[in-house]
Amino acid sequence: MSRKFLLMSIIILLAVGGFFAYRLIRQSKSNAPTSQPFSEQQRTTEAEKIKKEFEDRVKQAAETDSDLDGLSNEEEKKLGTSPDSADTDSDGILDFDEIKTRKTNPLKADTDGDGKTDGYEVRRGMNPLKK
Repeated sequence: MSRKFLLMSIIILLAVGGFFAYRLIRQSKSNAPTSQPFSEQQRTTEAEKIKKEFEDRVKQAAETDSDLDGLSNEEEKKLGTSPDSADTDSDGILDFDEIKTRKTNPLKADTDGDGKTDGYEVRRGMNPLKK
């Protein structure tokens, strides 16, 4: 009989302890601060701010790089490329890529003179610097 009594006591203690633990957890969750979502006006203001920042950056980029190819107007002037055309030689590769990446001539559509434009060769995995 003492085993039954001990077992019942343990079960009751666990049940009571579980009940108080549940209430304690529930109460702490209800006291937690809740975050309020942004109001429509706050969202609109933030969106307008982001849009203006984007437009300012585009305007600034256009002032220093008219054709937006990655080379400044000043660099293009030094290199002899067109600040108004992102691909001066119309070979399908941007002037920036020809100078900084491919090392091809941005003033000649066919750098190696093999009759195929640099862009054609690059798109087909060929080397535009070798005949």
